[in-house]
Amino acid sequence: MRNILTEKNSIRILIGGFILLIIAILIFVWKDWFFSFDSKIQSDKIAQFGDFVGGLIGSLWALAGVMLFYVALSEQRKDFQTNRMVLDAQTDALKQQIKEFELQREELSETREVFKIQSKTLKKQQFESTFFNLVNLHHQIVNSIDLKSTRNKYDLIERMRNRDHHGNKPPNEKILEITTGRDCFVRFRNGLKYLYFEKDEKREANSINEIDFVKKVYDEYYEKHQSDLGHYFRNLYHTFKFIKNSDIENKQMYASLVRAQLSNDELFMIFYNGLSDMGKKFKPLIEEFKILKTLNPKTLIDMKEHYHLYKNSGMQ
Repeated sequence: MRNILTEKNSIRILIGGFILLIIAILIFVWKDWFFSFDSKIQSDKIAQFGDFVGGLIGSLWALAGVMLFYVALSEQRKDFQTNRMVLDAQTDALKQQIKEFELQREELSETREVFKIQSKTLKKQQFESTFFNLVNLHHQIVNSIDLKSTRNKYDLIERMRNRDHHGNKPPNEKILEITTGRDCFVRFRNGLKYLYFEKDEKREANSINEIDFVKKVYDEYYEKHQSDLGHYFRNLYHTFKFIKNSDIENKQMYASLVRAQLSNDELFMIFYNGLSDMGKKFKPLIEEFKILKTLNPKTLIDMKEHYHLYKNSGMQ
């Protein structure tokens, strides 16, 4: 059926109709049996001719028009199908692009996460590099401290015991003693305690409250050993300040690593340094990171009076 209803066949029918029309006109005009110029016009013959033309040729042309209309509809339908296929293809292409964009977004998200992890790792490495340098510097400062003192080579009993056969005592020579490293903090602790009790004996009752008295005694002792203690406390303060101001996680863990490097005698001196005006910036860090957690409170100068001078110190 589709092979018949084509544009070529409709054109053929139109041409055939034109041919028939021409033939009919020629016959109508030139044949005597249609009409003659000498005779009157025969209306019935013309009517027959009109019926012939309208009935046969008109029908052929109407058929050709229908065929052309059908062909146009068919072509239009094909165009619609083609357009639909193109639209479907474009839709599929858009869907594919959307999938590609989603994959790219996922890849970008994964890449961003990788960058975050790398940045976090780099920051941690930079922090730990500086942190352990500060810890090493702390040990260097401690090891560089030395205290010099002199004592008699023999005490009275040894001099009596070591007399020669003439009864002469050995000369009471002076010996230079040098204390280095963490052993110096034992002497710092004993020296601060001695100065406290020496001043306490001369203190009048209720003349000054305890915390002000402790500050005064510590300041006086600190002035004598500022060259050693000043460098020590400044570095220690900046180490804990560096931990506090960093963006690193587990700050308490790093603080505990520093705390583990401190002896009880160092913690003793840190305790009283934080109470002084020189350590007022250090005291909040001492409380926040519980630096005095492992300090034995029994070693304090006056445990009953001094134990509660810190908030949340964590002392055992």
